[in-house]
Amino acid sequence: MKNQIKLLLFACAIVVAQGCTEIMEDMNNDPKRITMTDLQADGELFKQHIITMEKNLFNLTSSWMYQVQQNLNADVFAGYTMHPASFNRPDVNSNYNWNHGWNSWAFIVAQTNLTEYLALARETGNGAEYGDFYSYGLILKILTALPLVDGFGPFPYLEYGVGLSPKFDNVNDIYKNGFLPELNIAIDTLKAYAAGAAADRVKNSGADISNFGGDITNWIKLANTLKLRLAMRISNADPTTAAEYITEVVNDSYGVLDENTGDFSINTDANGVFNPFSFISTSWIDCVMSSDMQSFMTGMQDPRLGAYFLPATSDTVIFQSGTYAGMRAGIELSSSKGHYAGYSQVKVGANFLWVSGAESYFLLAEAATRNLGGLSSGKAKEYYEKGVAASFVLRGLSEAEASDYLASTATPANYIDYNNHANNYSATTAITPKWDDAKALEQIITQKWIAVFPLGAEAWAEFRRTGFPKLVIPKNMESSANFDGTLKAGEFLKRMPYPSNILSISPDQATLAISSYLNGKDDAAQKLWWDVD
Repeated sequence: MKNQIKLLLFACAIVVAQGCTEIMEDMNNDPKRITMTDLQADGELFKQHIITMEKNLFNLTSSWMYQVQQNLNADVFAGYTMHPASFNRPDVNSNYNWNHGWNSWAFIVAQTNLTEYLALARETGNGAEYGDFYSYGLILKILTALPLVDGFGPFPYLEYGVGLSPKFDNVNDIYKNGFLPELNIAIDTLKAYAAGAAADRVKNSGADISNFGGDITNWIKLANTLKLRLAMRISNADPTTAAEYITEVVNDSYGVLDENTGDFSINTDANGVFNPFSFISTSWIDCVMSSDMQSFMTGMQDPRLGAYFLPATSDTVIFQSGTYAGMRAGIELSSSKGHYAGYSQVKVGANFLWVSGAESYFLLAEAATRNLGGLSSGKAKEYYEKGVAASFVLRGLSEAEASDYLASTATPANYIDYNNHANNYSATTAITPKWDDAKALEQIITQKWIAVFPLGAEAWAEFRRTGFPKLVIPKNMESSANFDGTLKAGEFLKRMPYPSNILSISPDQATLAISSYLNGKDDAAQKLWWDVD
C-alpha cells in the first residue's frame, strides 16, 4: 500500500500540468457511490426535514410531550377536555394558575420544527432551488408557529434564527408580513411546479407522510385553507387586508380543503407515530371530556359524540348505559383521579387531525355573513350546512344523518356533574343545529368548534376572537379572581404568560415587546392584536 501511495505522489509530481486533481477524482469516483447531486435530484437531502416537521406539528412520538405541549393548556381553554387530577401540584392551567413548566413545551416542541425549516431554507436557497420541497416546509413552519403566536402573542418570528437578539414581532406584523405573504409564496411556487415535469417530485420522494401523500394539488388547497383561516382571524382588526386575502382564495381555481380532499392528518398506525390520546386519555386517564362538550353535544343530540368520546363507566358513580360525562374546568382537584376517572375518555382513532376538511366551509360561511371576499350573505347558510355535512362524512357518519341533525331544533343541555352537583350549571345558550339568521355567527363558530376537535389551539383562538361557542367560566372564576389577581371574576384568559424559555430567546427584545404590545404586563389579561370587540 505504501509503495502505491509513493507511485501516486510521484505521478502527481510529474504531471501537474496535466492536472493531478483530475487523477485523484477519477480514482475516487465510485460509480456505485451516492453523490450529493443524486441526493438532491431524488429529494433525499430534503425528505427528512419534511418528515420530522410533520411528526412534530404536535409531538406524536412521546405522549407526555403532546400532553404538556397542548393538552394541559389549549385543549382545556378551548372547552374540549379536562384532567381529572391535580398532578400533585397547585399550579394547573385549568384554574388559571399558570404552570410555566408545562407551557414551555409549546415552544420546545415547535423549536425542533423551526430548526428543521431553517436547514431546509439554507439547503434550497430559500426556495431558489427545489422550491417544491421548500414550499411544503414553509407551510409546515406556519402551522408550527401559529399556535405559539396565538397562544403567547409577540414572538421573534420574522428574525427567528437570525442573530443573537432577534426582535419580538407584534402579532399583526407576524400575520401581515410573515404568515400570509409566506402562504402566497408557497401557493404560487407550488402552482408553478404543478404545471411542470416535477409535479410529483415530492410525492415520489416519500417526504410527505400525511394522508395527502405529497399530492401537490391537495397541498395548494391546504395553503388556501390556511390563508382563509388567517384572513378570518384578522378580519375584526383589519377587515381590509382580510378581504383582500379572502378574495384571492375565493377566486382561486384550486379551491380549499373539503370532504373530497379529506382532512390533513396522519395515520398513527404507521409512520412511526401514535395517537397521544391512546396514552393520556385511555391508558393514563389524564384527560376526559369537558363539561362544555357534554352540554353542547348531548343536548343537541349530536351523532358525532360517539366518534369523539367513549361512554362513561365507573365503579363509584352509577351511569346509565350510553351516558357521556364531562368535567368542568376550575373545580377543586385532588391528587387522586377519584370519581372522575370513569368520565368519558377521548375515543382514539387511526388518524390524528392537523387541519379539518370541513373547516373551510365554516370560514366561508362567516365571510359570507359579513360580505367579505365578494361573498353574499345569502351563501352563509349553504356553506354552514356543507360544513356540517362534511364534518359528519369525515367522521364516518352519513349525509342523511347530517341532514336530520341540520333540521333539529335541539338545544345544549344543562350540565350535570354526576360526581358533585355543586358544579352543575344551566346551558349557556339556546342555539340549535337548524339555521337561524339571527344567530348565524354563533351557529357557524359553534359548529366549527365541534368539527375541528381536537385542535385545541385553533378552537381557543377562535373562541377569543368571536366569543363563541359560549363556554362556561371555570368554576373557581365564578366569583373570585384568579390566583394572582390578574383576571377578575367572570373573565376568561386572553393569552398565556410567557414561559422563561421564550423570554430567553432575546430577553431585551422580549421586555420591549411586553412594554410596546402588551401594556407592559406579561399576564393573561392582555388581548392579542386580532382579539378586538
